Amino acid sequence: MIAKQERSRKRVKIILNTARDILAESSVDEITIANIAKRANLKRTSTYKFFPSPEKIKMMIIEDDLEQCAKDLALNCENNSSDNLKKPLEKIIIELIKLLKESLSLQKLVLASNITPPLTISSLDLLSSVIEDYIEKIIQTLNDVKLRDRIGNSGRKYVVENFSWESSNKELIKILSDKQSS
Repeated sequence: MIAKQERSRKRVKIILNTARDILAESSVDEITIANIAKRANLKRTSTYKFFPSPEKIKMMIIEDDLEQCAKDLALNCENNSSDNLKKPLEKIIIELIKLLKESLSLQKLVLASNITPPLTISSLDLLSSVIEDYIEKIIQTLNDVKLRDRIGNSGRKYVVENFSWESSNKELIKILSDKQSS
């Protein structure tokens, strides 16, 4: 974040939220320092203090959205140990699609703007490193016979414990008993 003091961080947040509101209601071209300052009841000089141009505001919105996507993906990967790698590439794709679906501001900025995020921005680096780490886990699993066997055995044990006739019957009897008692 470009602001160090709490009051300044709040002002930056107001500027970015106002820019997002403008994007939701109109086009990328409407993101100007004058429009944001007027709508957020800020002085233009206050806005220029943090963002010297509308392009910097647009870049910050893109970076924020990418960082949030990386955090969501990292959390998703963290909850998926190497013993439980289910459809890892699908998770990555779902997170990226979710980002583009849910972030109207990012859609408009990417599709309607002349902004090209440089490959060196930290949020893009963070997102790519999370994806890279996850792919490395997949490759490790493919190359490690003992790990694959352990995952296979764990999966089999889970299926036997949770989907055998005995466990299914117990669950069905419990459901029917609960229905009868209510």
